[in-house]
Amino acid sequence: MKKTIFISIKNFIKKMILIAIITLLMIGSVSLKIPHRICQYIAKDILFEKNNKLQNQLSDKFSLKSGPTVYAAMPFEKSSIAPKTPATKSPADAITETPVPTETPQLRADLSKISAQNVQIKNHTNQSVDVANLLQKPISFQKNSEGYKVLLVHTHTTESYFPNDRSQNPQENMISIGEEFQQVLEENGIKTLHITTVHDVPYTTSYKKSLESVTKALKENPSIEVVIDLHRDAIIGANQEKVRPLTTINGVETAQVMLVCGTGEGGLPHPHWKENLSFALKVQGIMQASYPNFARPLDLRVERFNTHTTKNSVIFEIGSHGNTLEEAKQGAKLAAQAVADVLNSTP
Repeated sequence: MKKTIFISIKNFIKKMILIAIITLLMIGSVSLKIPHRICQYIAKDILFEKNNKLQNQLSDKFSLKSGPTVYAAMPFEKSSIAPKTPATKSPADAITETPVPTETPQLRADLSKISAQNVQIKNHTNQSVDVANLLQKPISFQKNSEGYKVLLVHTHTTESYFPNDRSQNPQENMISIGEEFQQVLEENGIKTLHITTVHDVPYTTSYKKSLESVTKALKENPSIEVVIDLHRDAIIGANQEKVRPLTTINGVETAQVMLVCGTGEGGLPHPHWKENLSFALKVQGIMQASYPNFARPLDLRVERFNTHTTKNSVIFEIGSHGNTLEEAKQGAKLAAQAVADVLNSTP
C-alpha cells in the first residue's frame, strides 16, 4: 500500500513538472518575446518524447492541438522578389484564393525559358539577390558520372500529416514522402540514396543528427552532388487553426510545395549559399511554369539549416500539417519531377 502511494505521488510530481514546463514555455512566447512557434515545437517535443497520454490531456488547454483546417490555396506572387517579411507576420496572411485547377502542359517547361517572372522569393535576410543572374548561372552537376547523385534526408523525420502532427510510422511520416521522391528521380535516371534514419527524437538535436548522417553519406559516396532535406510545414492561422496549402492539378488535390534556402548570415559559414539558391530558383521556376499555383514563394533564411554540405543543397517543405498524406505525396511527385528536369537539363 505504501509503495503504491509512493509511486502515485511520484507520477503526480512528474506530471506537475511537465505542466510547469509547458506553462513557462507558453508564457515565455509572450512575456519574453520568444517566437510562439519555437515554444510550441519544444512543448510538443517534450510531450511526444516523455508522455503521450499527458499530451492528449494538455493539448486543448495549451493550444498544442490545432483547430479546424483551413482549406485554401496560397497564391504564387507575381513580382520577382518580395520585400523582407517581418518575423511576426503569420503565414496564413498570404491566403487569398481558393484552389485553381491547372492542366498538364503538353511539354515540360524549358529551363532556358525560365525568367525572373517565374520565381518568387520571400527574403528574410539582408542579402541582395540578383534573380536573373542566378537563373542563368550553370549548376554544378555531373549527370553522366557513376554512383549516387542525389541524397534525400529527413531532419524532422517524424513530421506527418493530417490528422496527426508526428508519427514514428514510416508509412505515415516523411520517410513515405522520401520514397515517392526517390522513385520519381530514379525513373528519370538519377540514382538516389534515401536516408531513413529518425533524427528528431529528441527534437532539439535534429539538425545535429541529420548533419552527421549527411556527412557520413557524402564521405562514403563522393559522387553525390545534391542534398535534399524533405520536411512538411506547419502553418498556423490567426485563430490557431491549421492551414492547408492546396491546389488542384489535373483534377487531383495536391499539397503546395515551398523551397527553403539558408545563408551564412546567422554566423555559421556557408560559402555556397548562392549556388544553392541558383539551383532552388531553377527548380521553383520549373514547378511554377509547369503548374501555376503549385509552388509557394521560396523562403530565403538567415539560418544555415545544414545546406552548406554541397553546392546543390535545399530544403523542401512538402505541404503542411493541414494536408493529407495523399495530397503531400502528389506534391512530392511533381516536385521531384521538377528536380529531375533541372538536373537532366545539364550538359
